[in-house]
Amino acid sequence: LRGRVDVPEVDLSRTSARVLVMEWVDGVSVSDKAGLRALGCNPKGLANAIATCFCEMIYKWGFVHADPHIANMLVRKPPGGGTWQLVLLDHGLYRRLEDSFRVEYAKLWRSLILGDVAGITESANKMNAAGSVPLFAGMLTQRQWRDVTKWEKGTNRLKHDRTEKEKEEIQEFVGQHAREISGLLAKVPRELLLLLKTNDCLRSVDKELGAGYNSFLVTARECVRTINAESCAQRPGWHSRVKGVVERANLEARLQAMSIYSFFSS
Repeated sequence: LRGRVDVPEVDLSRTSARVLVMEWVDGVSVSDKAGLRALGCNPKGLANAIATCFCEMIYKWGFVHADPHIANMLVRKPPGGGTWQLVLLDHGLYRRLEDSFRVEYAKLWRSLILGDVAGITESANKMNAAGSVPLFAGMLTQRQWRDVTKWEKGTNRLKHDRTEKEKEEIQEFVGQHAREISGLLAKVPRELLLLLKTNDCLRSVDKELGAGYNSFLVTARECVRTINAESCAQRPGWHSRVKGVVERANLEARLQAMSIYSFFSS
């Protein structure tokens, strides 16, 4: 993403412990479709850049901009030349993730995307959500458990666009389980609360772009890279590297199989 994503320069001469001063940036909002077209910015390419950027923050670096709503993203012509550049604004809410949480969160999302019930349950238990796995998965995906576990429907089953009936079902479900949701939020790791907010903001941006881009493919691949990197760090050597190559190939095969099955069954 070097050159494709930028952060305004900090003005250290005017910055203090309580005030962060950064350079002024001119650009267009990610919701400004006419402005994006004028810059030659394809919404699908922009959605890819946003998904890749935040997946790397969460799963690779563990240092996350936790307030990525539409007003905190601009697109501009790069000062050094090129087509377009995503600029992230408002750096007042960040969270550093512990490595153990970051890796477990990657395992959780890998399992959610692949519809791996055993994997979802294992990660949920480690995040203090034992006994509430379907509810926990629903809080993360904003989907019913029946959708999360239907791997044969492909990654489209987790996409953010929902029918009116599905929206009503979710609202009814939240109302029925409000107390249980509140109790679960009090038990899960604190890092997860900000990531829930981050995911909600990213869903809104993705919906606004309307690009039809499947960000879950980016997420799954980044999760597997994170899991493999941790495995190599704990057990250095050729065995871990080969295992990583096999797991990446296995992921691609499963994603492809899900896509083909979903296509022919729809």
